[in-house]
This record gives sequence, structure tokens and C-alpha cells, in this order.
Amino acid sequence: MRNQRGMTLVELMVALAVLLIVTGAATAAYLKLLRGYKTQGKISQSYMANLTGVELLRYDIEMAGFGLTTNRGAVGPEAADLGAGTVPYNPGDLNETTTDVHAVAFLNNSGMNTSDVLSLKSSVADVNPVSRKWSMIRMVGGTPQVRASGDTSMNFAVTSPRQQFVVLDGGGVLKSWTAWNADYYADATGIAGGLDDTKVYFIYGLDGNSGGQRMPFNRVDYYLQRVAGEFPSSCAPNTYTLYRSVIKQSDGTKAGEPLFDCVKDFQVAFGLDKAVPEGKIDSWADNLAGLSAQNIRDRLREVRVFIVYQEGGGGGNVASGSTFRFSGTLNLGDQDIAHSLDSANYPAVPNTFQTLSSAPLSGSLKTFTPAGDEAKYRWKVIELAVKPMNLR
Repeated sequence: MRNQRGMTLVELMVALAVLLIVTGAATAAYLKLLRGYKTQGKISQSYMANLTGVELLRYDIEMAGFGLTTNRGAVGPEAADLGAGTVPYNPGDLNETTTDVHAVAFLNNSGMNTSDVLSLKSSVADVNPVSRKWSMIRMVGGTPQVRASGDTSMNFAVTSPRQQFVVLDGGGVLKSWTAWNADYYADATGIAGGLDDTKVYFIYGLDGNSGGQRMPFNRVDYYLQRVAGEFPSSCAPNTYTLYRSVIKQSDGTKAGEPLFDCVKDFQVAFGLDKAVPEGKIDSWADNLAGLSAQNIRDRLREVRVFIVYQEGGGGGNVASGSTFRFSGTLNLGDQDIAHSLDSANYPAVPNTFQTLSSAPLSGSLKTFTPAGDEAKYRWKVIELAVKPMNLR
């Protein structure tokens, strides 16, 4: 036993040093793994939240024109006109100025950060229990009868609460007896004369508010806005929330619903048929200037939406050790759009347009080159291609 000895001080210090090195390496690996887990978690969370907003936008574009009249009658303001310079935009700029109703209205680069503002009109733009309803009316011995549904929730109420709806003929013409406002009825028996016994008419629900109605359709606007106290602190500087706002029938104000956080830009392009329609897309435009409501019904074949957004959380403070830096330029658009905007540099073939490039591309709707603090964040572009299914 006398020959056994303990560890010397040098040996002990060497052992502790090795232990510290191993522990430090394990801790660094763990922290790196944890940061990656948090980043991926935020990416997945934001993706699922954004997917809901994107699908709602898709629905509104597909349904634009559903239950929409072609002759709204006496023209009055849909949305309250807030005047020039209104932030984030003036809803009154999208109001109808003629009796024909535009299924799609648009403000090009007039929103926050020179983003677009998109307005979609249909009976179902305001998602509510009444707007889900539609049916057919036929005259029997001078009495209008609404076809009932086996699903009683789809039938129009004839008692309180009174439900507002609009009646159109097969050509989308609003049936008017006194003034266009008289075409809102609480039940089918309230419809006055003037319907042809030999024809079938359509009835579309609008809402359950028996108060004053401003328009024989519903309207929803998409735009960017940043509301103090409601905006996530994890979003990059100079980003916004994509809002979906229904224009209220009662007073013309907008009721905003946030859909998509940390958005840098929102751009829309329109696939158009020729002036004499052939049934296919001949060109792409970044606005609807000069197109009447009838032009939109005849010529609009597809709508493409591009959203630049921050994916997940920020890249962290570069000075504190994070090495992530976004490199390059994001170009909003695609080969089809670039060919229409700059055919000399972007022929129909080959496909030379790039969403991410080393420099801005001339055929883009807009470009974004992250720099400074913006380069610390991960940026993505969502492209949504939708065919309006209810314009005609």
C-alpha cells in the first residue's frame, strides 16, 4: 500500500484542461444545434401561418366576379374616401366611377414601400354565413319562389335577423324596380314585380346586416400596413403586415385582418388576352390602367402575386458572432412577365429570368437587394398563380 500514490498536481491540471476542452466543444455543438432548431422552428411556424393567408388570397382571386352585377345603378361611394396621401392607402381610390362593376381593381405601387394594393369584388368577398348562400328564383303565377336547399343553413331567412341579398338575371344584370338600393330584400316575398315568368333569376347573399347597404356586392382589399403595438418585434426593419380588409356595408370603413407578417413587398401582375379575345394569355401587365369592367371580364385570364417576406427569425447580430449575410438581389416576376416587360433581353425562350441573381434584372416587377441590417435576415419570395374562375 505504501507504493501507491495519487495524481500529481500537473496530472490533475492536464486532466481538468482536457475535460474543459471536451465540455466546451460539446457545449458549442449543443448551442449550434439549439440555434438551428429554433431557426427551423420559426421557419416552420411562419410557413404554416403564411399558408393560411396565401390560400385566402387565392380564394378571393378565384371568386372575384361571383354574384357581381354588371349595372350597379346609381353610383355612390363604396368605401369612405379618406383623401390623398392617406396611409397606408386611400380606399376611395378604388371606388367605382361607372355603373359597371370591376371584379378586380388595382393601385400600382401606391401602397407602403411602393407596394401594390389589390381590390377584389364579389358577393363572397365578405366571408360570412349569409354570403355563403346563393340560389335561383323563378316566377310562379307572378310570385317569386326561391329554390330551397336540402341544407337548411343555405336557405334565406324570412324572419329576423333579416338577410340582405341581390337578385341578378342570367346576364348579370341587376334587377331594379325603383333604385338600385331597392334590390336588397330580406326575403323573397319582398321582391316587387318586373321579373319575367319565363326566365330564371339568381339570388346571392351579401350579409346579415339589415341596416343601410352601400353596394350590391362585397369588396375586400389587400395591402401592406404596419400597426404600432401589433407588429412582431422579430420582423426586419422596413417590413409590414399583409392585411385583408373587408369594406363594411354599413359605413364604408375597412375592417382589417392581418394575414402575413414581415412582408417587404407585395406585387401583382395580370395575364391578359388580346383586345379581341382568343381564350389565351397573350401578354402580361403590371397594372390594369385603361381596362374597363367589361375588358376585365373578357381579357383577364390569370393573376400572379409575388410576396417578398422574411423567413423565420432574424439572422442575429453579426457583430455578436453570427456570420449569416444575405447575398444577391431578389427579382419579383418570372420569365413570362419579363418577356412582356422587356422582350429584347428576355425572349420567350430560353428561360433566362432568375428570382435570385447577382444584380437586378430589367424584366422584374420590382427588385430587392438586402443591405445593412436587412442582410442579416433570410428572405424568400412566394409566387401565387391564380385563374379567376367567376368573371363571366
